[in-house]
Order: sequence, then C-alpha cells, then structure tokens
Amino acid sequence: MMPVLAKERSGPLSIVILGVDSVSYTPLDVYKRQRLKQLVGELRAEWHELDTKVEALNGEFVELARKMCIRDSA
Repeated sequence: MMPVLAKERSGPLSIVILGVDSVSYTPLDVYKRQRLKQLVGELRAEWHELDTKVEALNGEFVELARKMCIRDSA
C-alpha cells in the first residue's frame, strides 16, 4: 500500500486528504471509502455555503465602512 496525499482547495479554506492506494479492498474498506467520499462531499458543500456567506458579509462590511468614511468626512 502506498500513501497518497491530495490537497483540495475551495475558497479560503482547504483540506488535505490522506488516502491509501491498494490493490484489493474488503467490503468494509469499500464502505469506508464510500463514507469518506460522502463526508468530503458534504464538507465541500458546507464550505461552499460558508464561503458564500463570508463573501456577503465582507461586502456588507466594505459598504458600511465606506458609508462611515463618507459620513465622517462630511
């Protein structure tokens, strides 16, 4: 078995996954791999959702900062 390191990147967050490359898998190994893929998929979806929320909050912050600068300079 040979360890395989893969880095997935999505927005400001990243995940490093350590996998094992093997020739034969037991049914339990197959289940574990499927479960891991499912969890990674769910994590990616959650991160995408969080990235979207962070972008929206950053936009609101910039807008408020600009309004405060304009108000303070008047």
